[in-house]
Amino acid sequence: MSYNNNNNRYNNNNVYQNQNQNQPIYKKSGAVYTKIKEGEKAGYYVINAWRKTKHGLITAFVTPYPDYDANGKFAGITVHSSERGNEYIRVKVQLVDGIKTEKYYCLMNIKTKVVSINQLGLCITPNGRGVTKSGKRVEGYFGKNFKS
Repeated sequence: MSYNNNNNRYNNNNVYQNQNQNQPIYKKSGAVYTKIKEGEKAGYYVINAWRKTKHGLITAFVTPYPDYDANGKFAGITVHSSERGNEYIRVKVQLVDGIKTEKYYCLMNIKTKVVSINQLGLCITPNGRGVTKSGKRVEGYFGKNFKS
């Protein structure tokens, strides 16, 4: 007879067994932020993010999305302000899931560099450090948006 007590078990001989002993936690997502140095989008960031799921690997490529005038000419990147004083720019997120590619247009907070993909309930943020199962050190997070 054994019973479960918060991942700790007692077996038939009343010997205590801890189920989660010395199991390292590995990162399953990451994001790399690269600052654009030249051109019309200089000073903004390009983001490469990845996320491992049980269905496979999802990658995201985020770029600033420019605004165009009525004639179709490049008008630059417009900064949008919210009522709370936060500043955002429009970005294009290209998700690749296996052979399927999807595009989403959303906003990136300039101060925090967080991109929220509301249609999917996902976010990309530079916060989060850790090690993958192969031992590579990674930063960033690409996963479920807990604030949406």
